[in-house]
Amino acid sequence: MALVKSHSNYVLKSRHQEVNDGTIYERDITTIGGVNQFAKGMTPIYRSNNFIITVRNDNSSTNVFNNTNWERNDSGTVWTLKNVSGLTSDSEDANDMKIVLKQDYYDFCDFAYYGSLSELFRASITDIIDRFPGELYCTSNNIYYTVSEVIDKEVIEDRVMLGEKPYIYNIDNPFGIDLHSKVTPKNDTNPLKYFADDGYKNYLFIKDGDTSGVTIDSWSSEPTSNDYCKGNKICDIRINNYTIEAYVGDDGKIFYFGDESMQGLHIRPNEKYITEFYNKCDNFQKILMNRKTTPLYKATFSVLGEGKYGLTKSFETFIFPTTYGDYNIIADEYGFSDYTSRLIKIGEFYDSNITDNIYRAMTHEAIKNFDWTYTREYTSGEEEEYVLGGHKIQKALRVIGREFDEIKAYIDNIKNICRASYDDRGNMPDYFLKDSLADEGWDIKLVYPYEGKVNNEDCKFVITSQDRKVRPYSSDIIDDKMNKFGFFMYKGDEDDDTVKLAVPNKYSGTDYHFASAENSGSTWYRCTVRNRIRPYVDNKEYSYHEMSNLFLKRLKLNSRHIWRHKGTVDGVEMILGMFGLKSQRFCDASDDKELKADYKITEYSWSTRPLEDTKNCLYDMFNIDWINSTKNIIYDYRGVSNYTNTSAASDYIPYQGLPVEYIEVDDNRRLLYPSFNKDEKYDGDPYFQMKGGWQEKTYDDGNGNKCYFQFNDDSTKIVSSTTTPIFKETLKTIKSVNFIGDLLATPSENVLDGAICYVVNVNNNLLIIDETAYDIYTEDYTDKNGVTVRRRYVKMVKEGGYIKATSDKFFTDDMTVFDIDLKPHRYDIYNSENGLIVRAYINDNPVKDGDNEYSNRKFLCISDNDGEFEISSVTILENGNGYSNYFYLDNAQFSHMMATEYAVVDSDDKTIIQNGWRRLKYSDEEYRKISTLTNYFNGNNPHNGNLTYDNGYEYFKYFKTLFKYACEEELFDDRCHDNVYDLVQMLQEDKYGFSSLTEENYKNLDADTKVHYFGNYMERVENGILSDDDYKKYEHINQMDCCKGDVTKLYKNIDVNDPITNQIINTKRIGIEFFIDDFGDDYKWSQIKYIDDIIMGYLTQMIPSTAILSINYSTRKK
Repeated sequence: MALVKSHSNYVLKSRHQEVNDGTIYERDITTIGGVNQFAKGMTPIYRSNNFIITVRNDNSSTNVFNNTNWERNDSGTVWTLKNVSGLTSDSEDANDMKIVLKQDYYDFCDFAYYGSLSELFRASITDIIDRFPGELYCTSNNIYYTVSEVIDKEVIEDRVMLGEKPYIYNIDNPFGIDLHSKVTPKNDTNPLKYFADDGYKNYLFIKDGDTSGVTIDSWSSEPTSNDYCKGNKICDIRINNYTIEAYVGDDGKIFYFGDESMQGLHIRPNEKYITEFYNKCDNFQKILMNRKTTPLYKATFSVLGEGKYGLTKSFETFIFPTTYGDYNIIADEYGFSDYTSRLIKIGEFYDSNITDNIYRAMTHEAIKNFDWTYTREYTSGEEEEYVLGGHKIQKALRVIGREFDEIKAYIDNIKNICRASYDDRGNMPDYFLKDSLADEGWDIKLVYPYEGKVNNEDCKFVITSQDRKVRPYSSDIIDDKMNKFGFFMYKGDEDDDTVKLAVPNKYSGTDYHFASAENSGSTWYRCTVRNRIRPYVDNKEYSYHEMSNLFLKRLKLNSRHIWRHKGTVDGVEMILGMFGLKSQRFCDASDDKELKADYKITEYSWSTRPLEDTKNCLYDMFNIDWINSTKNIIYDYRGVSNYTNTSAASDYIPYQGLPVEYIEVDDNRRLLYPSFNKDEKYDGDPYFQMKGGWQEKTYDDGNGNKCYFQFNDDSTKIVSSTTTPIFKETLKTIKSVNFIGDLLATPSENVLDGAICYVVNVNNNLLIIDETAYDIYTEDYTDKNGVTVRRRYVKMVKEGGYIKATSDKFFTDDMTVFDIDLKPHRYDIYNSENGLIVRAYINDNPVKDGDNEYSNRKFLCISDNDGEFEISSVTILENGNGYSNYFYLDNAQFSHMMATEYAVVDSDDKTIIQNGWRRLKYSDEEYRKISTLTNYFNGNNPHNGNLTYDNGYEYFKYFKTLFKYACEEELFDDRCHDNVYDLVQMLQEDKYGFSSLTEENYKNLDADTKVHYFGNYMERVENGILSDDDYKKYEHINQMDCCKGDVTKLYKNIDVNDPITNQIINTKRIGIEFFIDDFGDDYKWSQIKYIDDIIMGYLTQMIPSTAILSINYSTRKK
């Protein structure tokens, strides 16, 4: 190729490098372009002497960014405010859904300062009672009514039990919920007041100790009497399978009764109404009605009082009184009076000394006088000048004070915007937790639980529920006496006449004993005082929003400490410990031998024995070194190199370009060791663990069946393979073109073997001949048997004296194609006029026919009837049917054509010749791998291997075959060798590389903790000091020693008598194995999906993005 060169009028010449054949000189001649080409991927559009303007020739190719479908709703893919409004969560009280202040819930002054605390108590409690979503609860109590009789002019009263067996157990109904009326009054808008008119759908059945509840599907009410006299039964009520009877009691009050099967049954409003109640509560009301406490509705405050020496502070607990079932609040018994009187007393003290500042301390008496002395107008002559005890001004100012307190709460919370603590006092709102953690570098995943189902037929995983509530410390999970009642622990030498309990493994073999605390108090007096030991129990229930917020808060509190351990096993264990997962390392160090690990972390290294290089007496050089000196590779000595740092020429350097170091054993023998220095120049430019890999996932069912898998880009389908690893790539680099013609115009130098391209507009019903596309036409044809069939064909037109079938196939004399009978038909092109239309028919059912030598072809287009001049490839793009818009190129040399979809064979077998772009089916392995690609750039993403990840083995090929690059490119001086081809074959042998570094061995690397001591060691002496004489007792030990351990147990391929640690090769591979519980496929894959979606999002942030991470899910049997 002619090159365009330029140089100055004054020629500069300087010595560049000495080579075997002489000296290379550097001149100021510069190559700036070539004929019709300036640089790779560029096309010149204008040139003048040495001035060239170029453009990119691949401008029709772009990256594929998103090919997934829009999320669908009931109406399709169009989203409006109307169909979004129905998708709100049932847990709308979650603090991450809106900004909810976290005030100091111990301090009354955080809720009332300008306003009155007494008024806050009064208004809060009144509002709670008015709006509380009450329930019905079936007790074991009986109800009696009063009957009276006059005997001898004296009224005798008696008590008679309501109800008839078995319906004699009263259903407590403090909120007067109506079960029996068949119609709801028009003026009543309370949806929880009546069961009529579908009101029953607003309730659930909940058994004592249960939280899930059963939906009420049916309700009916059948009157039994119209006489509402007390003692009469007036109605039979049927709710689901339960029967309830209604009776009239004293004062005309309606009572409901159930049978024994209903005892302990709650008829409670749906969570929607309970959530609505709490949403309308202010922060102080939420503290009074805290349903996360045991018992319910318990609030603790730090109360100021007047003591002997001034103000004192003490903690007081207030429990809102409840009735049967411990859910309904009650406002008409002694407990409520005591509750309110305590609050009133505190409120009066605070208002007199601390709170109520707008009225008490900031209002002039002249204004207060409007309450103390003001006139009221009466009729003439009846005026009263003074009225004592007025409250209008006081109430108005307290309303203003209340509003000021609301504003003050937000102002005060500004100082807490970055504060997080375990007790939640004066913290940032949960709403800002995600933003705060994102500012600290975290890629946040909300830790919502997963429940799903897997469809084994199409490998789809569907999340069926995330809205789950849990009670992690519930007493229900305690099933043995030791934990349920607690126990006392004592030494065996004490007198023992108590019931012994099973000894935990960690104390087995010791002289400790355990006694049950059943029917005992908290303290046991024997030889010494013993306190009862029992687990923490709390029936507090958490929604999935609350669980996620608790996790984020703990992550916030520990964030800095965790980040300091990034890239270490400790860091991984910390983040997984946040999810309650235990590592194998932790369990091995525990005294509890029954403790089961949830995962295991393994780091890997590789080992190999040294390679021996012997002296070649003919060349007076070592054999491998001499072969290396015959390479036709020029090295640049001007860079940073251990070879030389000078710009002058240098003599040959032993083994230059090879990733080895050596030691001289004697004059005739050297030992070569693997060595890699990032500052050195190696043949082929390898870099450490090139190609790499990220999150290769495998699943082991525990029965010897193992497969590779990933979830697809929308995380709904499991993509698996039993033979080929599938890696997680988070950057889509698939090229995209608009049309098939753009695909076939792709220059071969712009693609590699295995390239994939996405075609946006695939026009089906196309016949691709080599790189030229033809529209397919159809024609109905009646054969000789009278059967009508549909034939397909393409049109070729003679223009300019020839028919141009493809860009390089021109038919000038004749052309043979299939006719409508699918027989070869020859057209005389030479003697035909321009405009001749040749119909070339397609054989849709090619079979071998002895009378027709071309019958097994799908399409025919040849010249001279001899096939000497014919097309290279034919492909038909059919209508859909399992085909995607992705095309795969096996061989880059054929980027200008489509892969042929048939081969000329002697049987009915149909094959595909991989000599061009092949359209991928949805079932093809290449497409399934593509479907796992996604674009994600948060955390330590993206990861991109262009579908060529190999777990980093490509790097070790340069050690396995030292002359890999020189052999592939045949960069040997043929003057030094009789036959370069034979040399290349010879250099593939084991003696020219580290033979143990095979691809098969790479699958079974050495598990390695990476931190060892190799060298001599001395025994520890009592005083820790060795004298000179002591040192002389120890001779040099010329072997590796790992803390006195057996090194061969760590490394399989190592010479323990060789002290050179280069035999051990570091790798970036890390394996994490999760142990999955086997409770059915749905449960297993729910675990895997949760780990993959949520836990891995945090785990991978603890692992350097350059590491090669593999994940294995192993089934742990029950």
